[in-house]
Amino acid sequence: MRLLSTLGVDGPAGRDGRLRHTARQGDKHQALRAAETPPVQIAYFHDDYDVIVIASNFGGAQHPGWYYNLVAHPACTLGGYAFVAREVTDETEYTRLYGVAERYYAGFADYRARTDLVGRAIPMLRLSSAPPDR
Repeated sequence: MRLLSTLGVDGPAGRDGRLRHTARQGDKHQALRAAETPPVQIAYFHDDYDVIVIASNFGGAQHPGWYYNLVAHPACTLGGYAFVAREVTDETEYTRLYGVAERYYAGFADYRARTDLVGRAIPMLRLSSAPPDR
């Protein structure tokens, strides 16, 4: 599991370690400038070729703002690679993936306990490789 810095520090091999959303302009995708998309701190891990992100918000009562943006606009980049996000809604898959997250970082169990008290389920999103632009 990797925790991304809110500073957007470059990752391995000089790759940008920030999660950025993509805006549509006409039929063409255009990446938003870094000034328009501040980096967000996320924890993620890989499930085969996909990236799994967890909108835990440290166990807070509300989902993090980036979660709403990513659901509304699922095209994003991470580490310079293009992805499309979709929420994990299958209960069996969610349980399996959240278990993986808890094995990497025990704090996710605490986050779930806190959100259970306020009736908030912690969303998880699967980032799958986006098809190349043509």
